Amino acid sequence: MGNTVSGSKDRHAEETVDFGFLSPQGVYTGTQDWNQQVVGNLIVDRKLAPFYRPLEDYEESWDDDHVLAARKELPNAQPATPPDPSTSAASTSSKFHRGTSNKTGKEPFRPSEASVYRGAVECPICFLYYPPNINRSRCCDQAICTECFVQIKRAEPTTTHLVSEPAACPYCVQDSFGVTYEPPSWRAGLMRDGQQHHTVSKSHSSSSADSQATKRRKSFGADSPEVVTIDQIRPDWEAKLAAVRAAVTRRANRRIIMRQIGDRLIPIGVTSGRMVAGDGAEGVAEGAEGGSGRRRRRNHGGQDLGQLLGSVGGIGGQDLEELMVMEAMRISLLEHDEQQRRQ
Repeated sequence: MGNTVSGSKDRHAEETVDFGFLSPQGVYTGTQDWNQQVVGNLIVDRKLAPFYRPLEDYEESWDDDHVLAARKELPNAQPATPPDPSTSAASTSSKFHRGTSNKTGKEPFRPSEASVYRGAVECPICFLYYPPNINRSRCCDQAICTECFVQIKRAEPTTTHLVSEPAACPYCVQDSFGVTYEPPSWRAGLMRDGQQHHTVSKSHSSSSADSQATKRRKSFGADSPEVVTIDQIRPDWEAKLAAVRAAVTRRANRRIIMRQIGDRLIPIGVTSGRMVAGDGAEGVAEGAEGGSGRRRRRNHGGQDLGQLLGSVGGIGGQDLEELMVMEAMRISLLEHDEQQRRQ
């Protein structure tokens, strides 16, 4: 156990923030559709709680070995990697460093890994236990771990619902969900240049946390500088909404091109917002030409149709509805040809 704890301490000093990680520890599986670079920077800046390995259960009377043994096994946990300062806009003026710093020069309180979990708090969503420095909802002051926070997102826009509804609080259902975070008085692991920690004792640290919890009984606005919102960790939501709206606009601009052959109007193609608008007008106008024009179209109709269908087939994002329309036009043309042969 001693060697394991010692190795764990060395790993924490190199890869973690206050004994927590910068990336998820496997509580949830699936695609990570948030901006991990943004999340990592928020954790290093102590604006968002780290991804701690949760405890499956917790009793205040447990000793350190029992606490560490209660940590959830995470076989799919991903290794924590620090955000790259060279690719982050937030870190262009500051860099990361490891270790601790002290304004007074006195020896700071350095907690052990097990002591971080003292006074553990249960997350009401995943029902796992985390250190008391946990995120709190900005609106109703409810605890929520970072594992659960990053899973919450805006409703995805669809072609029938062109609105991206803001994420709502899972507790009080207030929109524009966000969290606040009060880090521990001490610092360990990754820090930015200029970050310092206060020299505290165990008793002072505990009483300070109690007083902070008492003062916290208020709500914050979504635009408050203390708040981290869902939109901050998914800054591409507006681009996704714009893409869906553009696709719907292109679909709305499509028209079926009709060609008059004999006494019938035959559908021969579909225009698109990406095609020249004049194509549709030309196709419809051809139906009003004289008999010589119709004979000319009969001679070149097969070639024109093949070219048009080829261009339509090259449109990106063609969906099932388009394929059904094209198939209906093909069948209509076959039926017309069959009728012509019988006559």
